[in-house]
Amino acid sequence: MVKTSYSNNIFIRFKRTFIGDRKFYKTVMALVIPIIIQNSITNFVNLLDNIMVGQVGTAQMSGVAIANQLMFVFNLAVFGGLAGAGIFGAQFFGAGDNDGVRYTFRYKLWTAA
Repeated sequence: MVKTSYSNNIFIRFKRTFIGDRKFYKTVMALVIPIIIQNSITNFVNLLDNIMVGQVGTAQMSGVAIANQLMFVFNLAVFGGLAGAGIFGAQFFGAGDNDGVRYTFRYKLWTAA
């Protein structure tokens, strides 16, 4: 009997430490779902471009595919720059450094614009 309660205690500590609670996951999903929808729409539009231009010819199809690849790389670069600044912003916020949060927010606005 002692072994069972000890293993339950470890499971509860593990769950509390590494998994979190439902409120956290609801907050994360509220942030993630719009990002997933936006990326899905972008990829779907690129697919439709390829399908429509694919009926015209091979050279035109190659041009659209190259443009879509460049847009993908651009989106990755912007996302990487904003995600990196978000990490610094979270660290500044956790340390109580309001000026650091303000500067990272400014950087994110400049990068996104």
